[in-house]
Amino acid sequence: MQIVIENCSSPGAQFSDNTNNVMLLIKDWIKRNNNPVLKFIEFRRRLERETGINDNNARNIYPLLKNCGFVDYGRGDYLKTEYFFTKKGNVYVSALELISLIDKSDYDEEKKSKAKENAYGILEKLIFEGVSNLIYNDDLNYNNTMAWFLMFILEFKKINRVEFAYMVYQMNRDKQNWINNCQEVIRKYRNGEIQIEVKVRVRNDTAIQKRTKEVSRLEGISYFTAYSYYSALFEQAGLVYKTRDYCIIDDNKIEQIKSLLGEQL
Repeated sequence: MQIVIENCSSPGAQFSDNTNNVMLLIKDWIKRNNNPVLKFIEFRRRLERETGINDNNARNIYPLLKNCGFVDYGRGDYLKTEYFFTKKGNVYVSALELISLIDKSDYDEEKKSKAKENAYGILEKLIFEGVSNLIYNDDLNYNNTMAWFLMFILEFKKINRVEFAYMVYQMNRDKQNWINNCQEVIRKYRNGEIQIEVKVRVRNDTAIQKRTKEVSRLEGISYFTAYSYYSALFEQAGLVYKTRDYCIIDDNKIEQIKSLLGEQL
C-alpha cells in the first residue's frame, strides 16, 4: 500500500554530542569574556568567529535549548550573558563538565564508567523535563506530533519510521479512531504480509519553485526527518531505547510516559 503524508515539523535538533559541545563552548566563552551584555545576533556572530560554532548549524539548537528551559534570550533585546543559562541549563552544563573531567582522569575504564553514571542520570532527568516542556508548549508546531509518537509506542510497544508515518497518516484522517485503524495494518506490516510505501510531501524552496513552478514535491521516507529528532530526544530522556530498526519502549517508564501525556491519552 502507498500513503502520502505531509512532513511533520520538528525541533531540528537534539541533545547530540554536537549540541552538548556547543553548550560547553558557550559557557566557556561567556566566562572568558566576563559576562558581556550584547545583542543576541552579535552574541551568535561572536560565538561563530571566536569559538568555531557554526551558526547555521546552531540555528535550531538555540530554540531547542530555550523551549526546554535551559537558556533564556530575546531576539531583539540586549542579552545579559550572565543569565543566558537558566538554573537547569547550568546544572546540565556542570554535568557535562564533570563527565569531561572524569574522561581526562587516570581512572581505568571501569571506574570511569561508574563515576559517570550519576552525571548521565542528571542529564537524562533534565532532558526528560525539557521534553515535557516541549510537549506542553502549545506555541510549538510540533508538540502534538511528538505526543503522537509516545501514544503509538504505548499502544504498540515499539515504532519505526514507517509505522510512525502510518500513524501520522491516520491521525490526519481520523484522530478518534487511530488505534482501530492502525491495528490490522501494523500487525500485517510486522508479519511481512504487506509493505507500506511512504511518500512525503516536501515544500520546495524558492529556487526550486521558480524552476519547476511547483510549491511542493513528493519524496521518499528518508525525508520524514521528524522521526529521527523525536526518537533521539525520547531516547536521551530515557523513555525508549533503540535497536537497528526500531525504537522500543522502556517498560519501566510506561507510567512516566502516561503521566507525561496526561489528558492526551
